[in-house]
Amino acid sequence: MTLKDVMKVAVIKLGLEDDVDLDGGALAGDTLKRLALAVNNTVTELAVCYFPLYKREKITVKDGRFDYGSLERRIVKIVALRERGTPRKFKAYPSSLSAEDGEYEIEYSYMPKEQSPDGTLECDFRINKDVVALGAISEYALMVGEYEKGNVYDEKYKEALKNIAVSAKEIRIKRRAWL
Repeated sequence: MTLKDVMKVAVIKLGLEDDVDLDGGALAGDTLKRLALAVNNTVTELAVCYFPLYKREKITVKDGRFDYGSLERRIVKIVALRERGTPRKFKAYPSSLSAEDGEYEIEYSYMPKEQSPDGTLECDFRINKDVVALGAISEYALMVGEYEKGNVYDEKYKEALKNIAVSAKEIRIKRRAWL
């Protein structure tokens, strides 16, 4: 799903299809810039607060420290630090971690990168463009001062997220027994 795909859904739900031309090429106009920002903010919120994105990388700790700036992605939270599959102790700081010197594999959750109109959005596989559009519309409405509309779409967005989270749980029905 691309940023433009989500923006098309949002434009239709907002009733702006006569005012906005998404197929005209590059983003132009205040409305499209705000909508693109709202979509990127929503994707970041999803990854940080609700459905984290995880990555593993090989790192080298020297002099007892490793700087997060060396990682491919912007880190949110360290999940584990392993040496040949064995979990190792570490201490996390705002811009680095400390551990014994050596080669490790770090697993962490990260923030998705901001995308251009044709860029692919990084989301959990359960999230579709309609859910992202609901969050983006809520964000956009608050940006332009339509607070009531923003609250309505925020409730729809939160309800969709709750439905996704509930559907991820396994539902079991007890076997029937003869009386």
